[in-house]
Amino acid sequence: MKLEKKSHPTHISKSLQHVLPKIPHWHLTIIMNWESIIGNLKTKVHLINITKTTIKIGVNDSSWLQELYLLSHEVIHTINSFLDTPYIQKIQFILKISAKKKQKKIVNSNNAMHLCSILTKKQVNALQDIHDPGLKNALCAFLHRCSKEG
Repeated sequence: MKLEKKSHPTHISKSLQHVLPKIPHWHLTIIMNWESIIGNLKTKVHLINITKTTIKIGVNDSSWLQELYLLSHEVIHTINSFLDTPYIQKIQFILKISAKKKQKKIVNSNNAMHLCSILTKKQVNALQDIHDPGLKNALCAFLHRCSKEG
């Protein structure tokens, strides 16, 4: 019976070099430390892409998108503080709407269509010329609110 020679364990990074394309070490540093880098914002943002000098970050809410844009220099500084060289020079924030929020918008548009059935015949006729469903739903909801307040 021939015994198989035991192989020595290899470090995971050496194994991954054969599987993954060459990823710069500093990219991996950002990826591995992302939760520490972003801190309390980890539920609001997620890493999308890293290029030579730019990082793309997805943001779940438009108000956070605006706030982070205003703080972009601080975010860049925080990211670069985890690196031995300040590679990141530019940051792009991209609004990413979650499936839950999309579902909520669909429900709201269905509610708006229901509100259109409550409007007067004159209001409904005026809305028939509008072909954009989002605009039509918004106007239905607006007219309904006006009739309730008026």
